[in-house]
Amino acid sequence: MLLSAVHNRNDLARPVADANDLDHASAAAIASTALMIGEIQSFVDDSSPRSSFDPTCLILYPPSGPSPPAESVQQYLRRLARAAQADAADMACSSILAGQGSESDDTGDITLWLGSKDHARADVVLETLGLSEWVASGEVAGSNFVAPRESRVEKLLGEMEESFSFRASASMTGGIVLFFLIGRVSGGWAGLGGIASLEAQIQLLSDLHSRVQTLRHIPVVLLKAPMTPLSGQTLQPEFQQVRQVADTIRAEHVQEALRAARDSLGGDGSDLNPNLRREKRKRG
Repeated sequence: MLLSAVHNRNDLARPVADANDLDHASAAAIASTALMIGEIQSFVDDSSPRSSFDPTCLILYPPSGPSPPAESVQQYLRRLARAAQADAADMACSSILAGQGSESDDTGDITLWLGSKDHARADVVLETLGLSEWVASGEVAGSNFVAPRESRVEKLLGEMEESFSFRASASMTGGIVLFFLIGRVSGGWAGLGGIASLEAQIQLLSDLHSRVQTLRHIPVVLLKAPMTPLSGQTLQPEFQQVRQVADTIRAEHVQEALRAARDSLGGDGSDLNPNLRREKRKRG
């Protein structure tokens, strides 16, 4: 299905839901990711070609239109997309790639088929997907994705070789961040794609800051507590609170948000404008 021919999200969500026995919300989230990538592909130039999307196997194909992979690979990618959706639901987020920096239900992970050409670098992936011009005004950085231990996705990624992950963003589209996990499978290169917003990552870090602030009283408690054989037991709740916050900080989705914040510190946000696309068209 050519994304350029899809006029609204429901036109894509319905076949996604019917082919995969999904509820409307889950199907709409998957459809949104495919359509948003299509929008980004034509953001710089409205005449730029967009991808096509297979609603049955949940595969996004590049605008260049490489031949579909073997049926076995198509079914593998379908299982991978469904696994990503299920694992994300277990994590209470929409994208397993973006982690809990993607807590809204607006988008979901989809799979990609890039073809037989070597796609072992992020810039090659973005070029094949028609995103090079878009990301020229932004940044590309490794995301160090690690699938949750014993998750559905972790088991399926065992069939993928030379895998790597990265994220891409551009100031011209505000807070949208694309996440990719790419690897080599039978017959070519494939992977997962997901979307998160910068606003969601900011909220994640804001919540973390609030939790860290709750620890400020603990050093005082430790200093005032009498040192007795029962001190450890008495202070167990405080130690547990510190451990919980430490585990949260070490979690991959929090580390990703922290890396994104660090990388953005030197960036210039002066041209961020949510109405840029509309204004650009008016001037044209």
